[in-house]
Amino acid sequence: MASIKGAVRRVNKMLSKRFFQLTWLSSLTVLLLAILLIIWKLFPEVQDQLGIPLHYNIHSGVDSFGAWWRIFTIPFIGFVILVSNIGISIVLWKKEHMLSYLFSSIMLVSEIILFVAMIFVVLFNLSYYG
Repeated sequence: MASIKGAVRRVNKMLSKRFFQLTWLSSLTVLLLAILLIIWKLFPEVQDQLGIPLHYNIHSGVDSFGAWWRIFTIPFIGFVILVSNIGISIVLWKKEHMLSYLFSSIMLVSEIILFVAMIFVVLFNLSYYG
């Protein structure tokens, strides 16, 4: 019970810092935007397809097809990064503040990179079927 109270205290102390508020909220926003992009743009086009392109290689073209629901792999990876980096940041806050800042920064950069990858996957699928 004491460890839970300590963790809650650490989270409250971290969230009192503007940096953690911005990085955690921005990362969550980027993740939700990636999911909404799929639902808004791609889902109506590909829900009836048996297989959709999941990966494009510049040398050989489309090299990976899969079911439409596999398009959510990228946001799922983003969710795992979000949860694990927030957890690691909370644990590290007790001993090493700088590493907490580093993990939160890496989380935001990773979410942005995955969002850009999601944009390219959606654009490619829309041009493939459109």
